[in-house]
Amino acid sequence: AALSGICALAWNDPRFPPLSPCAARAVEAEISILSPMKRVAARELFRLGEHGALLESQGSRSLLLPQIAVERGWEASAFWEALARKAGFGEDVYENPATRLHVFRTQLIR
Repeated sequence: AALSGICALAWNDPRFPPLSPCAARAVEAEISILSPMKRVAARELFRLGEHGALLESQGSRSLLLPQIAVERGWEASAFWEALARKAGFGEDVYENPATRLHVFRTQLIR
């Protein structure tokens, strides 16, 4: 029941266009189970491709899964830029002492 609720939320996500019934049959799902978040004091403790990250600053948050960097062929600098941009910030957000960074790992279910 919980999984069907999650699927309903994902299915109705306004970021994606509606699918025709035929196209919907070809959809493949991937579920990322996140490990507990671990707060880190510096970005240098992050391992590209192994860790995902959660950025919190000034009431905004953003999260990127570890596989995003791998799938897009990003280096760490591109990952950090995308994480800041997703929250509506420039890269200077990482210099703000109020900014909180957390890392995590994922287990994928396909």
